[in-house]
Amino acid sequence: MKLYSVLLLYPDYATENYGQDTYYVYVCAETPLEASRIAQEEAWKATGGSVQDQEDFAVLGVWEGHNPIVYSEE
Repeated sequence: MKLYSVLLLYPDYATENYGQDTYYVYVCAETPLEASRIAQEEAWKATGGSVQDQEDFAVLGVWEGHNPIVYSEE
């Protein structure tokens, strides 16, 4: 198993800020595709049912390893 960093986009119906609301998670998986599916399931569970289907989260990127996102506050 490998560690993957996965970035997902919330579906348009689940946010008022479509295109900006993302979900970023680290998962253990055998392949990038499996990592995407695991991340989508985790994101779906985190919404508590406000997203209809876990596949509604669009996969924006999958990277092998732990890749922290750096946020800048201006």
